[in-house]
Amino acid sequence: MVSEFIKWIPPIPTEDDKLADRVVRCNPKVYDGKYDPVELEEWIGGMHKSFTVVEVPDEKRVNIVTFHLTEEVDI
Repeated sequence: MVSEFIKWIPPIPTEDDKLADRVVRCNPKVYDGKYDPVELEEWIGGMHKSFTVVEVPDEKRVNIVTFHLTEEVDI
């Protein structure tokens, strides 16, 4: 039983992991570009939470967040 439980524990990230890969492990939502203020606010909050957990520096956030957009955003 314990061995089954251990399979579900995510591996500890190593120094070689890229920040983007670590953010993906947080399973953030993807934003589809629709102008829905509530959806946009929830997406921004979720990305911020992921960046905080992973400790992504500010200068890396824009590059990483672009991978979580499915359409061009025009706000």
